[in-house]
Amino acid sequence: MASESTRHIKGLSDTIWADFTIWPGFDEASLAPDKLAKFLNRKEAIKAYLSGSKVATIRKEYGISEPQIYRLITERCICDHPDGQIYGWRALIPQIRIVQFKRRTPIVINQWGHGAVGAFQTLLDTYPDVREVLHKKILKVPNTRKKLGMLSISKRSIWLWFLQSLREKGLEIKGEWPFNTKTNGYHSIIKYIDRVLHENPGKAILIHGGNELQRKMQAGDGVDRPVHRPFQRVEMDAHKIDGRFTVAIPLLEGGYQNVLIHRIWVIVIIEVVTRLVLGYHMSLRKEISKEDVLRVIKKSLSPWAKKKLHHTDKDFYIDGAGFPSVLGKQFVGICWDETSIDGALAEKAKVVTEVLKNSVGSILLTPKNSYAIRRTKDDRPFIESFFNKLGIFGFQKISNTTGNYPGATKGRDPIGVAVASEFQYEYAEELLDIIIANYNARIHSRLSGRSPLQYLQYLVLSKTFQPRVIDPQHLDTFFSYRKLCMVKGGLDAGKRPYVNFENGIYTSPILGQRLDLAGKKIWITADSDSDSRVIKASSLTGEHIDNLRVSPPWNRVPHNFETRRLICGLIRQGKFSLQNQQDAVESYIAEVEASGGKFPPHPAYLTARNFLVQSNDTIHQVPDNETIQSDMASNETNKSMESRIIDNTEDNAKSRSTTKNNAASRNKQNIAPHTSDATAHTQNSASLPPRRKAENK
Repeated sequence: MASESTRHIKGLSDTIWADFTIWPGFDEASLAPDKLAKFLNRKEAIKAYLSGSKVATIRKEYGISEPQIYRLITERCICDHPDGQIYGWRALIPQIRIVQFKRRTPIVINQWGHGAVGAFQTLLDTYPDVREVLHKKILKVPNTRKKLGMLSISKRSIWLWFLQSLREKGLEIKGEWPFNTKTNGYHSIIKYIDRVLHENPGKAILIHGGNELQRKMQAGDGVDRPVHRPFQRVEMDAHKIDGRFTVAIPLLEGGYQNVLIHRIWVIVIIEVVTRLVLGYHMSLRKEISKEDVLRVIKKSLSPWAKKKLHHTDKDFYIDGAGFPSVLGKQFVGICWDETSIDGALAEKAKVVTEVLKNSVGSILLTPKNSYAIRRTKDDRPFIESFFNKLGIFGFQKISNTTGNYPGATKGRDPIGVAVASEFQYEYAEELLDIIIANYNARIHSRLSGRSPLQYLQYLVLSKTFQPRVIDPQHLDTFFSYRKLCMVKGGLDAGKRPYVNFENGIYTSPILGQRLDLAGKKIWITADSDSDSRVIKASSLTGEHIDNLRVSPPWNRVPHNFETRRLICGLIRQGKFSLQNQQDAVESYIAEVEASGGKFPPHPAYLTARNFLVQSNDTIHQVPDNETIQSDMASNETNKSMESRIIDNTEDNAKSRSTTKNNAASRNKQNIAPHTSDATAHTQNSASLPPRRKAENK
């Protein structure tokens, strides 16, 4: 029941604060016993007075007169507090200052430097123009976004300006405060600056941290958007590995040259509830592409297998290490509901919005359609914490690390270490797989003594969580996309019908005879992550026409559309020229390797080599029980192998003769000769990872 005052008090009776039961309070137990007794005596006296008790009774019981009670209410309790409310019961705390002290006597400083209490406030009251300019300087927000200027004004600079302003008013000549003190009022002005900033928190945030800190202060701590169930939300982000790595480029005269790579990105998807890393992808590009985003999503939904370690014979995977697929088939391809990404990555992930919606059943949370704020770490705390652990417990422990700040090298030369040790980027990929797989199997402090994998298994086995699994057919079409293309050629053009698609000309014997399709549009279906030399063509009604093959110069070496786009970009920029009758991919790889590693490898070169290795691994992954049943196919294979042996023999002979001539010429010039091609190849291959050897195949 409300306890409203029965006495009329000016400034209180006609307001909402007439009910003293809603007055702001505080933790009374924090007061010392003597102060607490005095506070409670004042509080009970005011309650009795506002409830209508007799003044004589109050004076007899609490020892406080009516004028004193009235002053406590009007001059203290109903005064405005900095938090926007009244002081309330907080004003009754003994020795608490409510009203700013105002000096009424002249300032006389004694021989010990005392006697100037309230001098600064008196000075500002005397010169209000100085107060106004002082406030403007304290609350000035630096506008250095597009203009040249000071990032911030220091407190010392404001103090020096303040003294100069007072000199202009003649206070120094008169010997008045602050020029009659030892520190010239330095500590007083510093305290006043802090008080003004505290009274204006919005301006203080902009002054100290700019727009970035302002956005961070506006972002919540996640309390209002909790995750209630597993796989409700995942976080995806990209992280640049703090290290330097090399790539071995073959040389024409034999051997390899280790060349530094610009940077290595790793994209990770982590589940919020279980802290489980669902998948990752390592990219060698300078910036993350849409294909990289699709690959990490596909890997998060695909089975995982241990990598064969090339840099060591030991097995560094701990027991139970891996990703969700190691728990069983029912854990393969678990889908999620929301994908939270950074605003910078959102620009790359626009194309995967439909893929997430149709295949995974997930919506994309970006700064434009959710609570997230661009380039802030607070909206994705779990993946940012994981990246911190990835650096501290992983790559920052190796001598080729660059550290997480400019001075972290501590006199080391990460570039020199990477080149001297021939630390290949394949080793970084293997190390990354070990670190993440072991992380999923290690006990997490937030999961009640369980590892992320154990916690996921517990949730499923206890029927707390029923996983939603992706359709395998949808997984196969992750990188597939359709496009309407015009069939060109025909009788009027005097050419066989063909299609222009992704900087290539595609046709086939069947399409070449379909003159009725000339000038009409057909559907082209392609897979951006597979061999781009073959695409599928179908009519507008869905009827399959044929598989189209690309024409020169893209028809010889397996490659994907990403490699083709990168090479075409170099051609348009004039950095690479293509001669007639040359395969574009083969010619570009040869030109890079002919440079002798003088320049950093372009992403096009790294992408092309990676795709060749993947194609080679796919071809050789044939089950042991599969044999060639056709004698005709066997004979053709033997004939082709014989022809290859003959060609290789002739090439080796030419190579040996060339090597001998080169060696002789070097001897004449007193230069140590190279070994034969076979010896050089053997020596250099021994120091290379098997992945490099696979490229030679």
